[in-house]
Amino acid sequence: MTIAEIDAETATLNKKLEELRKQKLEIIRQEPIKCTKCGETSALNDWTFIQDHWFTYPRGCNEGDYWNDSPVDLCHIVCPKCSNRKRIYDHPGKERILELTERSKFHVLTIFEKKKDEYEKRNYNPR
Repeated sequence: MTIAEIDAETATLNKKLEELRKQKLEIIRQEPIKCTKCGETSALNDWTFIQDHWFTYPRGCNEGDYWNDSPVDLCHIVCPKCSNRKRIYDHPGKERILELTERSKFHVLTIFEKKKDEYEKRNYNPR
């Protein structure tokens, strides 16, 4: 086998791998999640993901003064049918949601079509 043949085969395999990744992502997005309030089931991709952020206050000359992303299980999802907001940690489907978001190798923001950022509302006063 020549280098050119190996390169051609590698390109074919990479294309196939990308197609499989797209199929996997679509399957993950269609995973049914049941709302704890209205009882309706919707595809994971239809829920709104709220990325929560918390602030590290400045200490000294070079510590702190930045925002942190909360772990996925401490973020929230919002039901597309009744707008019920639930922290993923408190949702009965927590383990499945975490498996799909954290262990699937896809970034959580890739899985959800609707995303929001929320920042803690403490006595933060930007300069």
